[in-house]
Amino acid sequence: MNNDFAFHLYKRLAEMPDYQSKNIFFSPFSVSMALSELSLGAGGEFKKQFLSGIGHNSSVFNTEEMHQMFHSLLEEINQRTGVDIDIGSALYVSDKLKPLPEFLVKMKEFYHSDGVTVDFSVKETLDKIKMLPEKENIDFL
Repeated sequence: MNNDFAFHLYKRLAEMPDYQSKNIFFSPFSVSMALSELSLGAGGEFKKQFLSGIGHNSSVFNTEEMHQMFHSLLEEINQRTGVDIDIGSALYVSDKLKPLPEFLVKMKEFYHSDGVTVDFSVKETLDKIKMLPEKENIDFL
């Protein structure tokens, strides 16, 4: 959840041939939140590399503090009145995998998010997961 990550992501997307002639719209907060949420399930050297890739600076705050900050932001957004902001996330996992219960508990605790096992080979599953229809000349990420 930092500006460097957001600008780097935008630059990389804008460089992709499929996006060069299109408007690009994404929420750096949502992308950072989703990737930070996934880091709950990472460990060891991969976790360090993953967090570095999303711009987390462990010299500023540790990962527990990062998760707590997202939790506090979500709580604050949910308590505001007169503002219509709906933030949510879910993790869809292949039914061939079993997420660790601790990971699912932490997702719920920090991010108010659920992990759902699904069969990705079923077309209805993929249709249900799709978030927004494509709009002309705009890709929603």
